[in-house]
Amino acid sequence: MVKIDLNNLFLLKSKYTLPHFLIIGAQKGGTSSLWHNLKKHPEIELSPNFRSKWPDGSPNSKEIHFFDREFDRGVEWYKKQFNNNQKVQGEVTPDYLVDNTYHERMFKTVPKAKLIIALRDPVTRVYSAYNHFQQEGYMLNVDYSTALTFEENYALDKKNKYKTGMIRYGFYIDQIENLLKYYPKEQILIIISEHLKKKPEENYNKVFDFLGVKKINSHVENIHIRSYFDTLQEDMKKELYRLYKPYNKRLFKLLGYEIKEWIEPYS
Repeated sequence: MVKIDLNNLFLLKSKYTLPHFLIIGAQKGGTSSLWHNLKKHPEIELSPNFRSKWPDGSPNSKEIHFFDREFDRGVEWYKKQFNNNQKVQGEVTPDYLVDNTYHERMFKTVPKAKLIIALRDPVTRVYSAYNHFQQEGYMLNVDYSTALTFEENYALDKKNKYKTGMIRYGFYIDQIENLLKYYPKEQILIIISEHLKKKPEENYNKVFDFLGVKKINSHVENIHIRSYFDTLQEDMKKELYRLYKPYNKRLFKLLGYEIKEWIEPYS
């Protein structure tokens, strides 16, 4: 019989683990603020070992992008981004919400993980995305109306629905319904971004309860707030509300309540 030295059992324990929760979206929905504020919690670690760079060369320790861009690196590489300790391990990559392929990969890799989704009014979200792309130089000399016309044509074309970003990212109900094919409702927490800003303590407490960590009083900061170089024109806003209205109605039905901040002002 092989005798095991109990004092050295820790040597058999892996240094790394898979995450316990993922913040998967929505893009421009406040995920950076969630990441920034949850990192302050003494019982939470967010991708503690991950270091990379954004396309502009600036440091990136937030978005791993494993299930969308880096899946070929393998699960063992993914594990190494998280510590196997007493803390709750998580990561933030808002692009995970939008694609069926990512949902399937997530479920096969971390089926027991808890998922957090922060949803923002899709009309203001799409304008924020456009503004972001302009500031980063992705859409120079492309006016908003032209950009949206291109986006809408692709977003509503089922054959090409995965070729666009700005508009289709706001079809939340389609994305969540597909996610529910894999994950049960009790493993998903949906936070409304407008509510998070208005009542931060109440909504962060929801997150803490969901993750099973103690509630703490900490200064909540909203980060990545950008200045807008232009205003959203009323005719374009009206068109966007028309586009998103049926999707929002389906979302409200799933949630069991209407989000007053999203209600169309033109009806």
